[in-house]
Amino acid sequence: MSNLIVMGLMKSAVVILVLLAVYGIAGHALDEKNEKVIRKRDARRVLNELRKTHTAHVLKQKPANSEKDNTKAGIDFDLIARALKQLQKTPHIIEKKEEDQHEPEGGERLIQETLKGNVDPDSNMVNLLESMFVDEGSKHNQHPDGIDKIASKKGKVFGDNHDGHRLTQQQVEELNQMNGDRKRNFLKSVPLWSDNIIPYSIDSTNDQKSVDVIDKAIKQFSDYTCLKWVPKDSAEAAQASYSTYIEFFSGSGCWSYVGRVFYGKQQISLKNPGCISVSTAVHEMAHAIGQEHEQSRDDRDNYVTMLWSNIDGGENNRNMKKTNTYDNNPYDYESVLQYSLTGLSLDGNPTIEFKDRRLEFLADSATGLMFYDIQDIIDGYDCTAPCRGTDGNIPLKQCQNGGFVLHTCNCHCPDGLTGDLCESVATDSECGPGIITLADEESRTITSPNFINGGPYPTGKKCVWLVKVNAGKFVELTIEDMELTAANSACDHWLEIQYNLIGQTGPRRCGKVKKEIYVTSDYGNPTLMLLTFDSAFASTATAGKGFNLTVSSVGEGCKEIPCVHGKCSDVENSDFMCSCESGFSGKYCDTYSKTGDILCDFDGTECIFKNPQNNAFDWIKAMCETPSYQTGPSNAKTGSHYLYVETSYPVPTGAKVQYESPYISECGPGIITLADEESRTITSPNFINGGPYPTGKSVSGCTLPGTDGNIPLKQCQNGGFVLHTCNCHCPDGLTGICVSPSLLIQVNAGKFVELTIEDMELTAANSACDHWLEIQYNLIGQTGPRRCGKVKKETYVTSDYGNPTLMLLTFDSAFASTATAGKGFNLTVSSVGEGCKEIPCVHGKCSDVENSDFMCSCESGFSGKYCDTYSKTGDILCDFDGTECIFKNPQNNAFDWIKAMCETPSYQTGPSNAKTGSHYLYVETSYPVPTGAKVQYESPYISAGPKCLKFWYHMYGRDMGTLSVLRNETQLWTKTGDQGDTWHSAEIDIGTSTKNYKVTFEAIKGKGSKSDIAIDEVLLTYGCSKNNNNTFYH
Repeated sequence: MSNLIVMGLMKSAVVILVLLAVYGIAGHALDEKNEKVIRKRDARRVLNELRKTHTAHVLKQKPANSEKDNTKAGIDFDLIARALKQLQKTPHIIEKKEEDQHEPEGGERLIQETLKGNVDPDSNMVNLLESMFVDEGSKHNQHPDGIDKIASKKGKVFGDNHDGHRLTQQQVEELNQMNGDRKRNFLKSVPLWSDNIIPYSIDSTNDQKSVDVIDKAIKQFSDYTCLKWVPKDSAEAAQASYSTYIEFFSGSGCWSYVGRVFYGKQQISLKNPGCISVSTAVHEMAHAIGQEHEQSRDDRDNYVTMLWSNIDGGENNRNMKKTNTYDNNPYDYESVLQYSLTGLSLDGNPTIEFKDRRLEFLADSATGLMFYDIQDIIDGYDCTAPCRGTDGNIPLKQCQNGGFVLHTCNCHCPDGLTGDLCESVATDSECGPGIITLADEESRTITSPNFINGGPYPTGKKCVWLVKVNAGKFVELTIEDMELTAANSACDHWLEIQYNLIGQTGPRRCGKVKKEIYVTSDYGNPTLMLLTFDSAFASTATAGKGFNLTVSSVGEGCKEIPCVHGKCSDVENSDFMCSCESGFSGKYCDTYSKTGDILCDFDGTECIFKNPQNNAFDWIKAMCETPSYQTGPSNAKTGSHYLYVETSYPVPTGAKVQYESPYISECGPGIITLADEESRTITSPNFINGGPYPTGKSVSGCTLPGTDGNIPLKQCQNGGFVLHTCNCHCPDGLTGICVSPSLLIQVNAGKFVELTIEDMELTAANSACDHWLEIQYNLIGQTGPRRCGKVKKETYVTSDYGNPTLMLLTFDSAFASTATAGKGFNLTVSSVGEGCKEIPCVHGKCSDVENSDFMCSCESGFSGKYCDTYSKTGDILCDFDGTECIFKNPQNNAFDWIKAMCETPSYQTGPSNAKTGSHYLYVETSYPVPTGAKVQYESPYISAGPKCLKFWYHMYGRDMGTLSVLRNETQLWTKTGDQGDTWHSAEIDIGTSTKNYKVTFEAIKGKGSKSDIAIDEVLLTYGCSKNNNNTFYH
């Protein structure tokens, strides 16, 4: 390399080259300015040139052959001098590193070549690297660099984005009229290939590559199922009792009809280029045999979130709609019928999000028929029928540990399991016992070979452990300490954790990991977890220390890992109890409760601050200067160590890296701090025993010992501020330094506090509260409404402005302590996001999703985006005698319809008894109800369709007002004035509506108090009486 070239480099590039030589960075480094790789020997050659230049500079000489002035080149000669001096001190270290390097071979080389992009995107190597979760340097739980870009070129990704998905008219109608009887993912309305024979032809326009792909796909069906794909002119095809056959051709996109739907030719389109991959071919063939998309299953909302705003066609996209399928086997993220995360995206953004984000790598990983796809076909086509004999009396093999019987009558086992009944594991003898069966609440330790001696583990090994627990329990895995070799952002050796479904690929972990927990899923195989340690694939890579794992049997209460700093024990009713580590308290052991100073000096004292699990990158402990030039300290402020964030590649601009403490208790249980999406219950004293609550109680703040209030402005918390006296002025209910009232609810920034009064009975007398709950939800320093009486399902959410992260609750039974106590209250407080703060889910639970949107999980019988549509079939009856009535008093009523048994309180108005049964509903029109007041009683939205409304009404009194019935905003029926002291019947034809509708009864008070209006026996049914004079048609 000539001096001319050296002088032509920019200053930043020279600095990079010098630092490469000084610090001996292994392998190679990236010159970000010139975007090319500079190997170490090149860096050393440049350094020699710089040495000559430096010498000439010191001697004030111009080096031979130099054609450029050094000063103008912008070279920092002082930096070079320091670098050369440092290099002279550490040449043996650099040489040692170079000697230790070795050329990667076998699997190690394959991994590195894959990272460079020298690989077929559809190869198993890409799937392998996608499943890796690496802790290396500051990277935490990250996939290898660049693998997402490589994986985006998979044939499956293309196929999912170009899937046409064709349905017959009958299937379209079924899609719009789903019902509830579903199992497996076979579409219910289609005829299957009843003879298990699928004749096919391949259009002559297909090239040899296309034919080879189709042949490979057919072989998978032949190897693993009873379905025989045979040439349509073959003798086997002639044995079929139907004339239908499949023609593979290159059409516009990747598509198939669902099931055997035509006589004669039925096509599968595999566009060339684009759709020619085994996974896409198998996907379309699976449709042809009657299978639907995995994300179209009726139970999909338990496993995925549909991001409708990113989906082409939104909720009307047929490929994304729920369909009328059979769903016996568990939802499989790895299915060939599961769309990639960006499938059918409008703009490349995700269209599907997994509930378990750790498993999102599975979405594009199917290479054909996967484990549970095979089980679906075996079940759907009853492939094991021949194994049971002609009379069905021969028992099938009792496959164990998640295995199932194939059409061959043998067990098909999850990877890692073997034996005639999947009863054994295929493991190396050096790994110890392969099957670990835990008693209830039992824990055991698993270590890699030689971990007990400090490592390293032997390479060339594959260890498999099957962990089993009793029915009703779950397997919990804690990675206590792990150090498995990672290089160039990928795993050379790894631990695979199959915790979701035992026949499904699990995440592969490597690098340095501590205190990470996995628990088996509710569905599938909750009593089984399969662990695989692999140091064989990249056996030439250097071994690390290994790992120490704890596996435990836990119950329903402990499976959500509730105890942050403690051990969980299951108790009755699926609850749990935490035994906290020293210094921690609270139900979840999440509150640091020691008194005194808290110090983190990073030199040996235990620090309560930690890198949170959701960090993509971590804070790192360092001793000397950081690796990056012109940034970071060169030493600790005190002691030997400090903590820093490394911001070099691959850390992106704007990345947030957190380091957090546990919750810290200042004064006790007065503050309830909610994690994102968390909910907790608050009850009045003795509510759990049915009440009554004690009187003479009110909340009191906590005053810190020795605190006189003289604190700086910036330290006033929870809405407090500094007065001219330099003291904190606190909202009512907060004392001391505004730290802890009894019931201060706080959430993270960007979230809101939601309060639901689930059940309340606080004493009220003579239309006023004796005891109350004050709810400061708008501004924490502003008086809130004081609620009392009998209240259910009433919700408050903090306001956007002021203190959206804080809500203050004050229960007072002290002011009127002599009044009789009621039952008390049961409250739920929750942390909700922007999407849920408007309380959109009428009959369901709200969950926040991306882009300030929300998703509702509906109560039984309700559907729709807002869970506001009643979707059960059959008659709807409100007799007010005990059956659950879907009609309600709306929240914005100033006065309500009231259930009554005998005559109303007002004289000469209202009924004296119910029309049928014991109870009826009426509107009381005495004071303080004003003349003309409207009082509504409304249904939720009801699925569209013809309906007839039948009811009895009573309108007696000289001041009588008006009773109307509305469909949405349209008035269908009305009566005004005195109708006599008797019950009258009415029938109203609601009509056929293309939209969902709601029905509302509206009573309007007349000119005086003698205008009580009542209704009874409200029935929504199909079909009005055509000849009934009381029937009104619309």
